[in-house]
Amino acid sequence: MNTKGFTLLEVTLFLAISGALGLIAFLGLGPRLRNVRFTQSVRFVENTVNSQFKASTSGQNMRPVDFVCETTGPAGALQITASPGGGPAGSSKNCVVNGKMVFFEADKMTFYSIVSRRTGTVGSCSIVDTLVELQTCFKPQLAGLSAGQPPLPEIVTYNSGVTAQFPVAPNTSYRGYGYIQSPNGVRQYPFFFLGNSVNSATAQLSSASTTASGSLQMCLDLSNRRAQLTVAENTVNPVISLKGCTI
Repeated sequence: MNTKGFTLLEVTLFLAISGALGLIAFLGLGPRLRNVRFTQSVRFVENTVNSQFKASTSGQNMRPVDFVCETTGPAGALQITASPGGGPAGSSKNCVVNGKMVFFEADKMTFYSIVSRRTGTVGSCSIVDTLVELQTCFKPQLAGLSAGQPPLPEIVTYNSGVTAQFPVAPNTSYRGYGYIQSPNGVRQYPFFFLGNSVNSATAQLSSASTTASGSLQMCLDLSNRRAQLTVAENTVNPVISLKGCTI
């Protein structure tokens, strides 16, 4: 009887059993880690949009020192330019940052500020009840579309290789949404826009026509895991569903 140690057969059996258990643990842990990573990634998208919009509605100062607004007459639109020495940050006699918009792409989302006239084009603009009236009276527009134009857009990439997919039906292919806040800060006017570029949103904001309604829907995908991000009409907060995606 060997009382000095293990036999070669015993060591071999131990290593074989340990390796098998390790392999089982690894194979079971891999999918779980992917699920955790996917859940964290899609929640990151949801939380980022919520935090960006919340900061904007609460009055976060997005105006740099070199931000100058000019109007082309009493009823004209704003001309936003970068001008060193334009005045203290956050103040302007002609314009105010009163909205936010997010544009989704396959690998990232871009947040733009919406800038409007500080005063209405006519006296009746003191009472605004609809988005069309707000567009007509205060000429909202996206800032940061031209190179160097402040406030600059903020680009946020999706985490962990998540990609976004969008519907193909012409009437539901929303790629972004945002809101414009009334001059007194009492009411928000959400809007959606069609098209695969930010230019479609710019055209809608400047057209003073009824802005697209409906809901935004997109799929977030990672390693065959899919989640659905939706934004319902008349809301600004996105909702993530981990039950899959219908697109």
